[in-house]
Amino acid sequence: MYAIPWFLTYFANKIDDVEVILEFWERICVKKYDVTFIFFFATALLLSNVDNIKSVDSAGLPEIMTKMKIGSLENLDELFKEAEALEANTPYSFKQLLEIKTIFNSQAPSSILKDVCHRLE
Repeated sequence: MYAIPWFLTYFANKIDDVEVILEFWERICVKKYDVTFIFFFATALLLSNVDNIKSVDSAGLPEIMTKMKIGSLENLDELFKEAEALEANTPYSFKQLLEIKTIFNSQAPSSILKDVCHRLE
């Protein structure tokens, strides 16, 4: 529930610096990441903030989740590395599960990603 805006904006709401937003989108487009990559990236963002998340009770989660930011290109690099490691360590069969294929390979995410990449060209 807290992460829906991350996916709707392709993380633009987590990044204040336009240069970092463009770098994020360019990496997604240039490397032609599978549409599932944003979920690995979201997991990396959560893992990078795990101490803050664990430090509050459930009532404090909305505030912590909205305050999470990707503050610099260095931070973006770290998150990409972590996301790539998560993806590499996830069994290939994960993407082959019928439920996963239905969710991740739906037309909407693919269309959004293609539109973002086309606009960056």
